[in-house]
Amino acid sequence: MITAVILAAGEGSRMGTLKQLLPWEDSTILETVIKNIAETRFVDDEIRVILGAQADRIEKILSCWDEKRLKVLRNNNYKEGMLTTVRQGIKDIPITTEYIMLALGDQPLITTDIFNLVLKECLRKKPDIMVPVVNGKRGHPLLINKRLIPEIHLLKKQGGLRNLLHKYPERVYHFNINDESIIVDLDYYEDYQKHRR
Repeated sequence: MITAVILAAGEGSRMGTLKQLLPWEDSTILETVIKNIAETRFVDDEIRVILGAQADRIEKILSCWDEKRLKVLRNNNYKEGMLTTVRQGIKDIPITTEYIMLALGDQPLITTDIFNLVLKECLRKKPDIMVPVVNGKRGHPLLINKRLIPEIHLLKKQGGLRNLLHKYPERVYHFNINDESIIVDLDYYEDYQKHRR
């Protein structure tokens, strides 16, 4: 019913290094995101990780994972923007998938409990699009019903998925939660150092 798509194709230019493989707890940032999603009760189809920059290096590490749902894909056009990574992630999703959960590969602070909370609410309300919100700010993961996949392929690169939210505001369900992890991504080294502590 739910396929997770983890967007992890970026070069980490603002970080100054490839952030997916920076140490986090007992593994790496990206592996922590994968683990937190893999431990949810609701992602029952695939966990797709979409790579781009230094894909060989990351894929080598992920090849050690013993997780049947894990599928590692590549976006060779990642330099053209995140929307190309999203499109790669939603290609040929399992026929059983009803919702796609888009998560960022640099948000290791989002725990399994938060993923469970968001996913449970999505399955309860069944909106076309669901966005978690904290203190008026939209965060991740973003959930999209698979019937909107054709619309995603029609979007312009500039603005990306935000254009989908603007186009169909009446179809977006904003789910308020009291956890700032949904808006914390690790763009800069100072962010990484601060939150790692």
